[in-house]
Amino acid sequence: MKLKLEFESFLPPLSEEEKSLLKESLRTEGQRDPIVVWKRSEDDRVILDGHNRYVILAEMGVATRAIEKQFETQDEATIWILTNQRGRRNLTDDQRKATAALLYELRAKRSREERARGAASARMLPGPKGLGDDSNCDLGEENYKDS
Repeated sequence: MKLKLEFESFLPPLSEEEKSLLKESLRTEGQRDPIVVWKRSEDDRVILDGHNRYVILAEMGVATRAIEKQFETQDEATIWILTNQRGRRNLTDDQRKATAALLYELRAKRSREERARGAASARMLPGPKGLGDDSNCDLGEENYKDS
């Protein structure tokens, strides 16, 4: 699996004490939570959650369990990471605010892209016969009343 630095940078690094506690937990209890990966293709999986567990288990020579998530874009994967991280208690208030701001930006970007795709699709759909061609359009005077 790849450790994609852009994704890892969204997460606060563990302190030495946190790293030591995680290592001890993995030694005594094993891997309780699977590593979450984005399966971009058959040969390309990127870690979304569990970077520290993955590194520690690899150092210990222990095989890891992973679950796969499917996303269409890197932005969708990033939204999942940030949403998942917001529930973690190791974030400071400033990190929560930064995460919320980045989530807002990514969701707004996705919304704009979806609207643009929808508008492009609507332009490609055939309309009713005669739409845009006044010569075939009989509105009739009965449809208009003086106000």
